[in-house]
Amino acid sequence: MFTGVRIAPGHRTVELFLTDPGKKDAFLAQVKRRAPKADLGLVEVKSAPSSRTELLRHINRLKNLGSGLPFEIQGIGHSVDGTSIKVMASDAAKADAYFAAASEARMANGTTPRYEVLQGQRRGSDPVLYTRQNDSSPFYAGAALDNAGHPEARCTSGIPAVSTWDGRQWLVTAGHCYAEGANVHTNGGRYVGNVWRVLPQVDAAFIEVPTYRNTWDGLDATGYTRYLNGVRSNLNRSDFSAAQL
Repeated sequence: MFTGVRIAPGHRTVELFLTDPGKKDAFLAQVKRRAPKADLGLVEVKSAPSSRTELLRHINRLKNLGSGLPFEIQGIGHSVDGTSIKVMASDAAKADAYFAAASEARMANGTTPRYEVLQGQRRGSDPVLYTRQNDSSPFYAGAALDNAGHPEARCTSGIPAVSTWDGRQWLVTAGHCYAEGANVHTNGGRYVGNVWRVLPQVDAAFIEVPTYRNTWDGLDATGYTRYLNGVRSNLNRSDFSAAQL
């Protein structure tokens, strides 16, 4: 009956989505056995139309249709609350039409999720394998950083983040690659930003710079990116509080 979990909009509680909220006590009892220190008083249980297992089974069924679809699925996933499925399609218009009419759009439990279709790389487009060597603002994950012009970059950009405290934007990358105060450039030589803080405990370096909520997701014949769905986590430490990030 589990669908997903996320930090609530107010950042004070956790939303737990179950297909049968009436069984929350039994579910949370299992959580407590596995994580005795968990504060379950912070959990808000909400109803979801489909379980994670059902959603993943449906997603895999769509992916397995392959050439039987009038478009190519270049990326697919479901929302945390189970109400929608986000699809990166080679032809967004054909995908929208397909999900609006095809019986395959319905899940095995009889429900039809909301489909959010994004336009991906169109079929037959030119390869874009090397476009991440010299990114420009807003920056996002998977770009080659430093060692300007060298075949092997020094590092790669990691996840983009936005502070829930003051709205500042950050590009997070590997802490072992940079020291605090270091200036970071792309492999092509373009200036990215300055490393504001390095946390050795989690091997993370934080660069304050305009970001975009995407990530590089593989290296295929055309190259492609994926949209990040916004899951967030607070980091509370004596030397770097949630108020600072």
